[in-house]
Amino acid sequence: MKNVPYVERVWTVSVKPIVEPWHGNKKDNVTIVYTPWANLHKNAGMATGQVGFRDPKRTKKTLVPTRLNPTINRLEKTRRARPVDDLPADKEAHLARQRATKRAENERRQKEADGVARERREEKERRERGV
Repeated sequence: MKNVPYVERVWTVSVKPIVEPWHGNKKDNVTIVYTPWANLHKNAGMATGQVGFRDPKRTKKTLVPTRLNPTINRLEKTRRARPVDDLPADKEAHLARQRATKRAENERRQKEADGVARERREEKERRERGV
């Protein structure tokens, strides 16, 4: 992994081919595919658990001839699983954060525009009084 140019990005690991998920780490001759998260491609026509890659050149494939516990343990340490029932709440919280950020940005722009308009108005008044 040290010579891969995309190491600084978040990598997603896909173990292929897996017939059944619980057999994935018990099989021999498993290909592990490393790719940045942004390179994953998924659409509605794909089966559950199936993913594709936007750019196959940005993947790194490693064949594991026999099951290696240290490798499996390293992969398990990076696994992040969240309960599915929390997803709607997470989505709503994410959208609320986005709205708050957008609102704050709009308020900042409005204050900036008001400041510029006030300065122009004051400059115009100064010129009119000076004449």
